[in-house]
Amino acid sequence: MMRVVTAFLGWLLLMAVLPVTALGGTEKNEVGYDHPPRFDPIITDTAVPLHPNKLCLEYNCGLSFYTHRLSRNWRQQSAGGDYSSLDMEVKISYGLFRDCEIYVTLPFEYNWAGDVNQPGPGGERSSTFGGLDDVNLTIKYQLLAEGYRVPTITGLVAMDFPTGRYRNLDPGRLGTDAIGDGVYVLTGGLNFFKTLKPVYLYANLWYSVQTAYDYEDTGSGQDPFNYLYHPRDYLTVNLAIDYALTAKWFAKLEVNSYWDVGNLSGRIFGGQAQAPYTALITVQPGIGFMATDRFSLDLGVGIDAWGKKSYRAITPLLSLGYSFY
Repeated sequence: MMRVVTAFLGWLLLMAVLPVTALGGTEKNEVGYDHPPRFDPIITDTAVPLHPNKLCLEYNCGLSFYTHRLSRNWRQQSAGGDYSSLDMEVKISYGLFRDCEIYVTLPFEYNWAGDVNQPGPGGERSSTFGGLDDVNLTIKYQLLAEGYRVPTITGLVAMDFPTGRYRNLDPGRLGTDAIGDGVYVLTGGLNFFKTLKPVYLYANLWYSVQTAYDYEDTGSGQDPFNYLYHPRDYLTVNLAIDYALTAKWFAKLEVNSYWDVGNLSGRIFGGQAQAPYTALITVQPGIGFMATDRFSLDLGVGIDAWGKKSYRAITPLLSLGYSFY
């Protein structure tokens, strides 16, 4: 974790001391930089906000095939069956006023399980289930505009709402009906963007706190009982690079990661964390096509490269974006 954070801070320092012109960047003034058409990388969030009263719609879709479980020692283990998940989301972004943008993300998830090693109470070895996942609302404000020596820096505050299905789960569904985390998640952090034409760099550094929730313990074989469960806070670090191959085609690479906080309590607020320490690092190459100045299409594949106490998946991705003026 410290290596990732150190590399991230080193990149920011480089952007602060190295003129853009030295790397072939544009030579416009600090408020006139030539940004690419306004669409996000597939996962990493942008820093440059929408103009006032401008609306963008995005559709993101990923089909995950879970290949392994990851142990607390970063080792691969059997996934315990054939699991896959289709995640779709609609993101609606709007420019509230100068330097300020708000967006809402409406996600849907559909899960499959087959040939599981541990059958359900009725002998079930396969199941499917789908529904609404946790809705996200985000507002961000540009703190610093891009200049010759500095990136765009934007402050962000977000809230995830527990709109998914997380209570009264059916053991016969083999976990496919567990959609969403069942907690409110408050996130604060910074987004960064830098133009080094033909390269465009994006980065996110966020800290998230989660509320406690009622956990139903059914593993004892007796009547289930509830107790208050305290999840860990976590840190999100995202890095993305777009390389302009032509005026319309972009090669893309993203590295997305989250890291549970590993201090004594695992939480800034509330009781001692009961969740194990987890982490996941995903590498995502892709290609982007700007069909028009309003419509874009991105294709990629997310590969979970390293992690602990989580699942490893390979996820083909599709992203469509349309901008209304």
